[in-house]
Amino acid sequence: METQQIFLTSTASTTFRLALFSFFLFCLLFIPTTTAQDNPSLVELSVDDHSKSVLLGDSVTFVFTLANFDEDFDQNVQMEVLFVGGEGPDYQLSDDYVDVPADFTSTTNLTIDCSNCTIGENISIVVQGHDKGGANSGNDTNSVSLLVTPVLDYDVEVQASSTGQTGDSTVAQGDTLLWDFTIINTGWEDDEFEISFSDIGFFQGLFGILDDGDTSDSLTLEISGTGSNNQNYAMITVVFIPADDELPISHDFSLDVEGIAGETESSENIITIIIPSPNLAVREVTFSHSSSIAGQSITASARVANDGGSLDIFGATTSNVDVWFLMDGVTITVICIDLAPGDEKTVSFDFISTIGVREVTARINDYDLGGYDCGNQNIVESNEGNNVAINSLTVVSSTETTPSFIVSFYNLFFSITIVSFISTHLRFRKGESQ
Repeated sequence: METQQIFLTSTASTTFRLALFSFFLFCLLFIPTTTAQDNPSLVELSVDDHSKSVLLGDSVTFVFTLANFDEDFDQNVQMEVLFVGGEGPDYQLSDDYVDVPADFTSTTNLTIDCSNCTIGENISIVVQGHDKGGANSGNDTNSVSLLVTPVLDYDVEVQASSTGQTGDSTVAQGDTLLWDFTIINTGWEDDEFEISFSDIGFFQGLFGILDDGDTSDSLTLEISGTGSNNQNYAMITVVFIPADDELPISHDFSLDVEGIAGETESSENIITIIIPSPNLAVREVTFSHSSSIAGQSITASARVANDGGSLDIFGATTSNVDVWFLMDGVTITVICIDLAPGDEKTVSFDFISTIGVREVTARINDYDLGGYDCGNQNIVESNEGNNVAINSLTVVSSTETTPSFIVSFYNLFFSITIVSFISTHLRFRKGESQ
């Protein structure tokens, strides 16, 4: 019996040890462990310039700096070059593997051969390093993006702003609109460019290229090429000032650029400006009082504006514009005003209030009402949906009447008080006589 008991105890102990061993093995297999690959490389990659031009048929070199931030271990970094979108041109690394001492930097070069490159097809490149030695072996450095632009000896490009400097392409008669162009020397060599600006139509106002405060229809600029370290573009500004009698239509203009040395050109860079039609508006109707009592003098005002030009398509001007005031549908007065482009004015009339809700309407450019004449014909507008505004004023009686049942209650209370007083007085006197 004792032997059997010992055997059973030993068997249970062994089973417990096996279970404990299996548990620890499970933990080793399934609990995540931190490896060198989970940590970023301590080598940082940088480049002298992310974007470079190269003369077609020539080569261009990028200089990389590898900085090792590990203070204890040297690193050996393998360089990898990837072309975005497929196979790229031939290239040469000065070092496929770069030794970077601890807490120090090293450099290496990447040269792109553009013997077989194509104009207009930019080359996108991604470069990355891989640690191959030291404590962080197997980790990847940061990636660096590059752009290579093949260019000709001489070339030019013109970029026009999408709108004028105000963010719009419209300009009213007598106003000023400025518009920017960028002239880019996309060639390798420096060049001198002749720039001309012309009207494609019948613009009657002033226009031209701004040059030291003056306006000209032509200009000559020398611009560095992409092969130099200088700025390879220039910005110019053109100006438009429509004549006072300019009708509301659109006008096209062309900026043409010609390179003298390379005989390159960029022509018919066309922009369009718009002379707007009048846009007369009634912003709002207001009163001098928020509410009124009958017989009070009230001022009704309308804020009116011209958000467009000064002439319509038939030549009618925004001088002597009619502003109508109606109260409860009846015309009260008409006021004639001048509204130049951008003007905003307030016109008013006075009236004596009467009991009720008084509705005042202000209308602008409405000759259909008839009976009044501001000496002008009806103006054709770009928007006639904003020509009317309405507001109301509540007018009450000048004296407040007391309801009859309240008066009757006061009378009854007063009568009872008098009777009570007299009755008390009589009883008092009767008591004295006894």
